[in-house]
Amino acid sequence: MGVFQRRGNRAGKIWWISYMLAGRQHRESSGSTNKRIAEKLLTVRKAQVFEDRWNLPKSQTPHLENAVKEFLAAVPHDNTRARYDSSLRSVLRYFGPKIRLSEITPQSVCGFQQKRLSEGASRATANRDVAALSAMLSRTKKLRLISHNPCTDVGKLNERRERRQAKPLSYEEEARIKSVAPLWLRRSLRCWWRQAYV
Repeated sequence: MGVFQRRGNRAGKIWWISYMLAGRQHRESSGSTNKRIAEKLLTVRKAQVFEDRWNLPKSQTPHLENAVKEFLAAVPHDNTRARYDSSLRSVLRYFGPKIRLSEITPQSVCGFQQKRLSEGASRATANRDVAALSAMLSRTKKLRLISHNPCTDVGKLNERRERRQAKPLSYEEEARIKSVAPLWLRRSLRCWWRQAYV
């Protein structure tokens, strides 16, 4: 492995690099007459060989827009894909399509949550948006494109405060339901109410 110049041809001033990949020697032209540029290219190739050998995440992670397209294409169910698409459109709007996946941090995910709340989205919607982003990042982590999913470091927002809470029926509401309900439903309601209030 190293940098060399070929002799005996017209391109004798061009520097070449040589490196091992999968047990075989590879030679490649640097396309430059500058030895330092050839050495830098050799360093890049060595790093690429090392990344492939050890299954490390790639140093150049994909852009968010490309990752979203690939992720949505891999989702088999139409309804799930539609939900993820809706959430990931909000993600793209906040982060921008050209951000690299490795540049997404837990702080930026928290900022995204707060931005969604300030736009009027409910806490549940903000949680679903972060869950869609997390599913996409988990998939890219499995593909060894990133080393860490930043969404795992971000807590969920409390949705319970916004949910409608169950309230017991008043006697008037109970009487109205019984007056219009069929006989079989009245009997089952009576049994259920009896058990619920015992």
